[in-house]
Amino acid sequence: MEEAPLTLTAPHENVRHSGAILALLLLTFFSLNDLHAQSIRIVRSDVDSGRASFITATQLFGMDIEVSGVNNCTGVSFELQYQGSQYVVFSDWKARDMGMQGSFAYDLSDTASGAGSVHIGALSGIAVTDPGIDNPVAIHLDFVVRPSAPNGTALTFSFNHAQAVTSDSGGMIVNLSSAPYQVSIHGFVNVFPGDADNNGLVDSRDATTVGAFLKQGSGASNVRGYKRQPCSTLWLPQEALVWDSAKATYADCDGSGDVTLSDNLVVQINFGKEHSKTKKDNEIQCVKRTPHVQDGVEQALFVQTPVDLVGAAFAFDFPVGSELPVDFVCADAAVNTSLFLPDPDAHRVYLVFGSEHGLNAVHSGLAGHLIYNQRTSPYSCSQAMGATAGGSFYSLSILSEVNEHSSDLGDTTNLFRYDQDDIVCNPLVHEVSLVDGLGRVVAHISQHDLGTELRLSTKAYAAGAYFLILRGEAGAESHGLILGH
Repeated sequence: MEEAPLTLTAPHENVRHSGAILALLLLTFFSLNDLHAQSIRIVRSDVDSGRASFITATQLFGMDIEVSGVNNCTGVSFELQYQGSQYVVFSDWKARDMGMQGSFAYDLSDTASGAGSVHIGALSGIAVTDPGIDNPVAIHLDFVVRPSAPNGTALTFSFNHAQAVTSDSGGMIVNLSSAPYQVSIHGFVNVFPGDADNNGLVDSRDATTVGAFLKQGSGASNVRGYKRQPCSTLWLPQEALVWDSAKATYADCDGSGDVTLSDNLVVQINFGKEHSKTKKDNEIQCVKRTPHVQDGVEQALFVQTPVDLVGAAFAFDFPVGSELPVDFVCADAAVNTSLFLPDPDAHRVYLVFGSEHGLNAVHSGLAGHLIYNQRTSPYSCSQAMGATAGGSFYSLSILSEVNEHSSDLGDTTNLFRYDQDDIVCNPLVHEVSLVDGLGRVVAHISQHDLGTELRLSTKAYAAGAYFLILRGEAGAESHGLILGH
């Protein structure tokens, strides 16, 4: 039987075939690797990497936009998208490697739907025939977190249409890959002073919790803390901004902004108290009050605010043994809710009032009257804050702790005189405010050194009924006044 002839393949043909396959594999590998390497990413600039996973209400946070895997880069463009623009607002941008002249940031965010959209273009001005910048930081973006941002809300920032131009190959445009950047919001939470571990009960375990977070807070380098405004040891839910270390927020029992041994004293003050036996903040109902004349003695309350507000909150401290007010009557009909909380043990009264419809109801001037059963008492205002519809907070000033039915400054007949178009006050008075019938402060003058007469011209004000508030070292009082020209 004749054997079939043996066919041999030339060695160089096999080598050539294998070499082509290897070359194709290598080309594919490096092409995919280059595609992955040409990317864009967010790098936080306001905090270290250990704290880059969250952003904090009321705080500014910044991000650098970095490009990787692109040599000789001369320009970058992209759209930065995120959901939650009603809470996180684009604030500003700063030039980085691409320079100021060829860069822009255009905010098209829709706060109604929450769709955030910031469009960026950054050109270096370098011609594509010249060497560009390797792996540039394209631009810096700043955002601010509103006070109303809910605690724990997750946000995702992502890139859309991210591109870079490189002088390689004479001005080639490359698409940039990216990964989403995720953060959570540290907002405001309710803290019960003394419940350091936030388990609803003040007991011995809260002491060790305080110990675990000692020396953390506003003065520490490893974690930021925030002082509660206002703060007290009263066993009521108190609003606090979440710290960098969320658990340390509750360990700050006295609200000072730092965890110290003083917080352990608050544990002792409120030892044994439970959340379940205290109304939570969402269970404290505002009582609707219709302004009307009530029986009792009235004490006028005047405030000064930099802007019109939707609501205001106060804490009034009274001397031991003095009578506390029993109610408050608002002067403005637009105020449709108020909360009046006397605390006889602490000789303090909490007062909150405003509009539940988000309308401005707190203005400078006459806020209302504190109502007493028998007689008025002197007081000091330790805390006074106001809020706008947008969630901003302002400090308020109490223009007077005024008793309209008695004089603290002496003989009222000699305190001032109305001389044609001028109100002239004697040297005991160092501050004068004129308030119109709507409770607005229309004029205010003061002097630092007593000894001269204060003179307030009334020529610019229409004839009619006004309040005149006089303040001296001995106290303050108000008087009704009819201007006529």
